[in-house]
Parts: sequence; C-alpha cells; structure tokens
Amino acid sequence: MIRRVTRAFRRSAAGCGERLRRLGDAAAGPFERAMAAAARRLFRTAEQFERVDYWLLGAARLLLWPVAIAGAVVSAVGRLLVPAGVRSGARRWGQGGAAALAALGERLNLDEAVRRFVWISQPVWRPLAALAGFAYVWLSTRPYRRMRWGLPALVLLTPVAAAAGWGVLWGRGSVAAHYQAAVAAARDAGDYERMQLYQRKLAQLGADTRHSDFKTAVAVAEQGRLGEAYTQMERLAPADRPGFAPAHFWIVQQLLSGALPQPPEEGHRLAGQHLDQLDAARIDLPELVLMRATWLVQGGRLAEASEKLKPLIHRLPPAAIQRLSIDLQLNREEEAKLDARAVATALRDRQLRGAAVDAEGYHWWSVAEALLGDEQRHAEAIAAWQQAFPEDAAMKSAKAHLALREFDLQVRQQKPNAGLLSQRIADAAEANSEPAEIHRRIALLLNRQDQSPEARDALAELTGSTSTPPLVLQSLGTQLLLKGQAAEAAALLKRSLAGDDRDATAWNNYACALLELPGADMNEALRAVERAVSMDANSPQFRETRGQVLVRLHRWEAAIEDLELAINGLPPSKAIHRSLAEAYAATGQEELALLHRGESQ
Repeated sequence: MIRRVTRAFRRSAAGCGERLRRLGDAAAGPFERAMAAAARRLFRTAEQFERVDYWLLGAARLLLWPVAIAGAVVSAVGRLLVPAGVRSGARRWGQGGAAALAALGERLNLDEAVRRFVWISQPVWRPLAALAGFAYVWLSTRPYRRMRWGLPALVLLTPVAAAAGWGVLWGRGSVAAHYQAAVAAARDAGDYERMQLYQRKLAQLGADTRHSDFKTAVAVAEQGRLGEAYTQMERLAPADRPGFAPAHFWIVQQLLSGALPQPPEEGHRLAGQHLDQLDAARIDLPELVLMRATWLVQGGRLAEASEKLKPLIHRLPPAAIQRLSIDLQLNREEEAKLDARAVATALRDRQLRGAAVDAEGYHWWSVAEALLGDEQRHAEAIAAWQQAFPEDAAMKSAKAHLALREFDLQVRQQKPNAGLLSQRIADAAEANSEPAEIHRRIALLLNRQDQSPEARDALAELTGSTSTPPLVLQSLGTQLLLKGQAAEAAALLKRSLAGDDRDATAWNNYACALLELPGADMNEALRAVERAVSMDANSPQFRETRGQVLVRLHRWEAAIEDLELAINGLPPSKAIHRSLAEAYAATGQEELALLHRGESQ
C-alpha cells in the first residue's frame, strides 16, 4: 500500500515537474526568439557596414590610383638611383628622429603645468562652478508636480517680459526711427515748429540727431534764412573743436562765397578755423584741398595755393582749372601750360564720353587750348561750347576773340583770303564783339582797298551779302560817312537799322548822312535822331545832330536848346557855332548871333 502511494506520488511529482518545465519553456521561448532575431539583424547590419567599408575603400583606391602609381614609380626610381646604404642610413635617421621626438614629448610633460594653471585660475572658475552646482542641486530638488500649477501665471507674464525685453533692446531705436521719419515729413511740409518738437523728443531718447539737424539747417538756408541756418550749423560744428563734418563743409562754403553776413576778414578767419577742424578730424577729400586752396587765394597766398593743388591736377579737373587761373595770375607760363594740358585732356575726355560740362568748364577748356597754341582744338572747344550754351555771353566773347585773331592772322599774309576776312568780321560781330574792334578792322580794310584787291573783295562781300550783321553795316556806313560818301553811308545805315533798330549810334549817323545829302527829307532825319535821343537823352553828339536838323527845319528855339547843350559837352566846333549864329539871328538875338559868328571864323 505504502509503495503504491509512493509510486503515485513520484509519478505525480514527475508530471508536475514536466509541466513546470514546459511552462518555463513556453514563457522563455518568445524572449529567446526575440534575442535570436536581434542578434541575426545585428550580424546582417554589421555585414552591410563591412560591405559599405569595402565599397568606400574601393572608391578611395580608384580615386587615388594616380597617386599610388606615382608613388610606386618614385619608389622604383629611388631603389635604382639611391644606393642601399644610403636608404638604410636614411631609415635609421628617421627612426632616431622619431625616438628623439618621443623622448622630448616625455620630457615636456605638461601635466604639472596644467595642474598649476588650474590652481592659479581658481578665482575665475570657482564662482562659475559654484553657480553651476547650485543650479544643479536646486533643479534636482524641486517638486515639479507642485510647480506646474505656476505655468498659467508664467504664460501670462511671458508677453509682459517679452515686451519689456524688446523695449530695452530695440524699442528706443524703433521709436527714434519713427521720430526721425516724422522730422523729415515735417521738414518737407515746412512745419518747423512740429519738426523742432520731434527733434527734442529724439534728444530725450538719446538718439544721434546730427544728420536730421543738418538737413533741417539746409532746408532753412534754402528758404533764405541764412543767419538762422548758420546758427544751427555752428551748434553742429563749432569753430574751436571738430564737429559734424558736413556742417563744417557747409560753413566753409558759405564763408568762402561771402554768402554769410560776416566782414571779409572775420569770414576768412572763421573759414580757416573750420578747415583746421576738418584737418583735425582727418578728413582727406579732394574737395577739402580745393577749399583750402580757395582760402589761400582769398588770403593772397597764391603760390601756396598753386603748390597745394599741383598733386590733383591730373585727377580732378576743378583743381586743374583753379590752378591754371592761379598760375596765369602769377605769370608762371610753364606751370600754366602744365595745367592747361591737364584741363584740355580732362575736358576733351569728358566730352568724348558724353559727360556733362558746364559753361565755366568750356571757358577754361578754350583758354587752355589757346594757351597751348592749338588753333584747331581751340576752335573745336569754342564750337562745342556754342553748341552746349548758345546764348552764353562768355562763349560769344571767346568766339569773337577767336574770329578777330583769325582775321588778324589772315590780313597779315601776303595774299589773304577775302572770303575768310569777311567771314571772320561777320563772325565777330555776330558774337557781340566790341564795336570798337569791328570799327578798327573795317577801317583797315577801307584804307587798304586801293592797294589790296583782297581787301576790296572782302568789303564787296560784306556790303553785298544779305546776311551781313547790322554792326558791320553800321561800321561800314559810319566809315564811309567820314570819307564823305554820304549816299552809300545812308544806304548801309538804313540796312543796319532794318536788322537792329536798338542801335542809337546807327540812328544818329543815319540822320547825319541825310544831313549831308542834298534834297534829303529832313523830317525823316528828325525821326531818326529822335530815336537816338530817346535812347540817350544826355548825349551831346545826339543833341548836336538834332539841333542841326532843327536848324534845317527852321525850328529855331528847339535848335538853340539842343546846340547850346551840345557845345557845352563837346570840344569847340565851328559848325555848331555857325548853326547857333543862324538860329540866334533868326530869332532877333543879334548880339548872340554876332558872338557865335565870330567863334565860327
């Protein structure tokens, strides 16, 4: 019985153990399979990496094969050319050098030096380390679950903190930019009170307002309030210390031009002080050199101004022009020619490039070409000047001067060109040459017409052409009237007045020509001389002519008035005395008539 129970117990225990083993296998099986799968995936990944390494190594070999071949060639050549003893010696030397470097590295062990540096620098890193340690301990011991109830308050405070940070970092600059835009708008609108309010706001913000203040002062100056603008500029750029550079420039320009209400000596002194402040601020600009040279010229220091401008004449055309003017005043011919070459080269280049050249530039270009003696280029410069500024008075004067000089050169030749002579006289007259210069050259042609066919032909062209300028016709008529050719003179003077009825001399001389012509209409002569008197009522010549015409018309009282005025303003004239004697006799004033009759003898 006991045996059976024992055997049954054993069989039951064995079955229970088997069931437990199976249960353990079932529980551990998934983990074992998962680990096996992971191991297999790990091995496959490793194999992939090995394949990638293999491919990378192959790519490197492919790219570096020229280097490898070159190395092999160099090695082979070295084995052929360098003896084995030398190669072994070099190898031993390299090994010895490496060993020496290793020993040096051991001797230069920096551990102790590093420890000393760390100990010495404790005052620097200890506070930082303490703060970091405190922060770590504080963060490690916080009850985060309870602290999360403060998140709503933190969310509400974030915009306030952001606004405060923005105001500290960028707020002033943004507000200042708005105020600067408001200043510009107020300045453009001419509302200077509002503009000054905004400028005070900018000053309170600590913004740099010099640029806007300068623009404001310039706007005030453009309105004609130079005194107020100068006061504002002085605040920006005082004369005793470096200030805002553009304000110094503005003050110097105004002082040198005489625009500011300063005595010349005081203006010159202040301009020098402001130039000194620009030099102290190390402002190095060509315009500053030009200003300094102008200041020296105004102070009478021409030689210093010339030397100061000399380095700039090939870089800056205004400097070359200014120096040319100075050297001409100093009668330094060689230096003036050097300046003239620089001026002519620069302005010819500007014209070829189509750049703008002002009237003053053309003037100095023509002066430079004339000084260099190139007549063709001189004429080209004046032609370009005329094309750009056809009504410029200086251009017309230069053109007239050129035409007269070409006339003088032509008339000196043994066989001058009659066409050129007449053309140059006409060109000079059209360019508003001085009448005296035209009269002198017309008289020269008239005096030479009997001996020179060319002079005679030139006069014929001038009298026969319908385009001859009125001044030339007036000069020809006046010269013929003096030679007693009244009929030809009257015809030429009448043509002159048809072209220009503003010439008082032509009206007077036309009346004189009619006085010399027998049977001429004296009423026409009176109308002509009345036009002359209306232009210059105090001219004794015109009053004499009118008096003579009035005598012919038997208007004695009016004639006496004109002739008495003329005789007191002109040298003694027997013709005037004869006419006065006739007029006084006609009015019954025999004593006065007898007196003037005696003066006329």
